[in-house]
Amino acid sequence: MNRQTIRVSLFAALAIALPAAAQEVTNLPQGTRQSVSLDLGLQSALVTRASYSRHFGSGQLYGRFTLPSASLDFRDFAVESGAQTTALASGNWKLQVAFAPVLRMTKNDVFTATALGLKGALMPGYQGDHWGLMLELGYEKMLATHLNHSSLYRSAGYSGARDGWYSLTGGTLQAGLRGGYRIARVELSAAAGVLASEGLNPVTPPFYGTVGSSYAF
Repeated sequence: MNRQTIRVSLFAALAIALPAAAQEVTNLPQGTRQSVSLDLGLQSALVTRASYSRHFGSGQLYGRFTLPSASLDFRDFAVESGAQTTALASGNWKLQVAFAPVLRMTKNDVFTATALGLKGALMPGYQGDHWGLMLELGYEKMLATHLNHSSLYRSAGYSGARDGWYSLTGGTLQAGLRGGYRIARVELSAAAGVLASEGLNPVTPPFYGTVGSSYAF
């Protein structure tokens, strides 16, 4: 198995999901500065995603934890912590940008891997007090991945597999829509779109869809 094949198969295995960028689609109620949210749905796998945000003026800092929903296997997860801010605004029409480092880990019968990467997103759209709709354009790049092959893989697959760090192990593109409606401190939201590799090849499945809720306080 050559190095390029390892990179492609490894990134596919690590892609729990390309995380959605937006925290809220509507404005937070007056007097609130924090929010917690939970999203469920399909993004490369069935996932459960929990987030916390602290808002400062037109920006926010956030942390997010993602697990596969089918098994809730704590050996397979993703963590990111970053910032989101409004770059341009005209009334309720805004262009928001987000940036975050990402850590992904996975362990199975074939290999154990830890991946480090970066993600960025552009989110133009309408963000009002009661409803919002925005376009999500995201890109995630895995910069370095540490891989340990199992004895099962060496005996049944490729005995010469090398453990260690691999650089630039893949990237994913995301394009979709996210909409939401706020009832007092609770926002209900839904998102849907398409996913592709950085070479514009569709992933499996090549689409995503999630539903979620957030609470501001």
